[in-house]
Amino acid sequence: MADGRFHRDEVQHGAGDIGAGDGGAGRARFDGVAVVPLPAPTPPSPPPAPLLTGGALTRARILDAAASLMTTAGLTRTTTKEIARAVGCSEAALYKHFRDKKETKKETKEETKE
Repeated sequence: MADGRFHRDEVQHGAGDIGAGDGGAGRARFDGVAVVPLPAPTPPSPPPAPLLTGGALTRARILDAAASLMTTAGLTRTTTKEIARAVGCSEAALYKHFRDKKETKKETKEETKE
């Protein structure tokens, strides 16, 4: 400070003291201007889950409906027609994704493991 300027690590006394004249609110005042500390940065949010569309969405809906129906009624009492009705698709669409209801049962078990 020999030349009248402040080094960034030095503390200015008097009008520039932190809390001076502001009731100790923790704000620094330099030449009548309040310097307010910035809030801490927020952590980044996780990326959104990929959206399922088309066939992948239909397949996921079939698996959800099959798991729900098979949990309630069991494998032998659940029909492919009931699964298709619960999804809102035809039995043909169900068979496009799975060979039979046993395959849907197998796939729901694999989905649960992950």
